[in-house]
Amino acid sequence: MTIPNNAQNTTAAIKFIQFVLGPEGRQIFQNCNQPELMPPMCDNASALPGTLKHYSLRRKRLEVVRKFFGTARSFLGRHRLPVVFGILSLLIVLFVLIPLIKIVFLSNKEALWQALQDTTVLKSILLTLYAALITTVAGFLLGVPLALSWPDTISR
Repeated sequence: MTIPNNAQNTTAAIKFIQFVLGPEGRQIFQNCNQPELMPPMCDNASALPGTLKHYSLRRKRLEVVRKFFGTARSFLGRHRLPVVFGILSLLIVLFVLIPLIKIVFLSNKEALWQALQDTTVLKSILLTLYAALITTVAGFLLGVPLALSWPDTISR
């Protein structure tokens, strides 16, 4: 909103802006599912009429907040997929590590040592590691070429 320099009725224009930016005007905007105009921005606060200057006092703080969220939004906009996969990968790693840490630190050390000396337990652990190695190699051999060719199929 603006008030032109050559407005015929600047008093009515100021009252209208005060109404729109006031609680009643904001409520009307909310009832109509329109985005709120608060806090308003002003490029040249010194040119504002005196009764509207207090609406522009938040400009510096607003610019700092918008700059921060704009930077965060642009970072997430460019890196959304890696961030999502990074978080999901972290959850998977924690899902595996937390039970292992509990076993090591909360169980009886003597019983744990005896279990590790049992050949059946050792074979089971080695089989698990072998299966994880095969899965990792298969994922690398199949996943990397697919990942490299995927952007080409999207751009076509």
